[in-house]
Amino acid sequence: MRQQPIKVSEYAEIEINNVDKKIIAAINRSFSKYVNVSRKLLEDVYILKTSHYIGRFSVGDFEVHINPKIAISRLFYMISKVYSLMNFYDRDVHLDTADDLIEHLLKILIKSVNRLLKQGLYASYITYLEKLNTIKGKVMLNIIAKRSWDLSRLDCLYDEYTHDVLENQLVRYAIYNASKIASLSKYHRKLKNIYKRFWNVSHKKLKGKDVDRVIFNRLNARYKNILMLCRFFLDFTGLNECVGNNLIRSFFVDMNRIFESYSTAVLKEGLGNSFDVIDQATFDFIEEPRIAIRPDVLIKKGNEIVLVIDFKYKKTEEPSQADIYQMNAYSDRFKVPVIVVYPSKEIEEREYVLPNGLPVYVIGLDLEKDDIRQEEQEFCNKIRNFLSVEPHPLHHLFF
Repeated sequence: MRQQPIKVSEYAEIEINNVDKKIIAAINRSFSKYVNVSRKLLEDVYILKTSHYIGRFSVGDFEVHINPKIAISRLFYMISKVYSLMNFYDRDVHLDTADDLIEHLLKILIKSVNRLLKQGLYASYITYLEKLNTIKGKVMLNIIAKRSWDLSRLDCLYDEYTHDVLENQLVRYAIYNASKIASLSKYHRKLKNIYKRFWNVSHKKLKGKDVDRVIFNRLNARYKNILMLCRFFLDFTGLNECVGNNLIRSFFVDMNRIFESYSTAVLKEGLGNSFDVIDQATFDFIEEPRIAIRPDVLIKKGNEIVLVIDFKYKKTEEPSQADIYQMNAYSDRFKVPVIVVYPSKEIEEREYVLPNGLPVYVIGLDLEKDDIRQEEQEFCNKIRNFLSVEPHPLHHLFF
């Protein structure tokens, strides 16, 4: 008889009893990035600590569901904004757990891919350069001339009309990833059948960022929405393997990444064309030995960087010293004010003055606000206000 899943929230800890040591070892080996399991001193009791990852994982019959601290309906809204899925967003849909949300998105994915298959998969001409036994397309004499001692095969350049294009490869691998999600067994057969219907498409290990490589035109425009949905399942990959007699499955969502991407999407939408919002750009911090620095967001006006913004997914009343030290590094590198944003109404919004005389603004973006659109607007207004004033020292000194 399968055990009832253990339910816990992010950034929490819970005691677990009567768990086989082999399962504990498998958890620590496979999921140490997401959770930590340690034994209580002199007791046969373990403490499972969660982090900023939500989702689910299972080792054999042992299963854990990790839910966010914010409402699932709000998380659905955030994911819809991050992945341009507002066409799929339904504020009236009833979702209680992260498991419900993942299952809801999975059902949308299955329905969308089935519709795509009924319409017929997109195909295009792909250029290949291969060594062949017979002539096909254009014989590349310049290549053959460089290896005149071996004429057993001919280098041929040819075009082939095929379904094995990036658009279909992305959909196929997203279906493969979705099939790893723990305990959604009622969908495994459907996903397996869909995956088989992409038999003429290569199985390539792709990531969400590979969606950006797709160039849309009138022939593949119908893929736009579904690829945004596939991006979610490509970003947050799962695990599906056997260790001994135990089947290990998982699917995790990085809430740090969701908060950062959501806040960036809000800024890009709210600041309009007045400023450029540049995310995840890498710069040299120290040239020799090379140490790179990558702030979450840079705000540019024309060619000039005017503001750095960093997002911290943690509830707190004030920033930690480590956070301020990091903001000081950004300020020294770019010589501009810095804003650090927390997803909490508890944070004390204030200004610190760094040793270089530039300010660090600490503000909140309340993810639990009833009217989230109003909160987004107020957040963007705060950023505009910071962009419209010259920095000046205040008496709130951190150092």
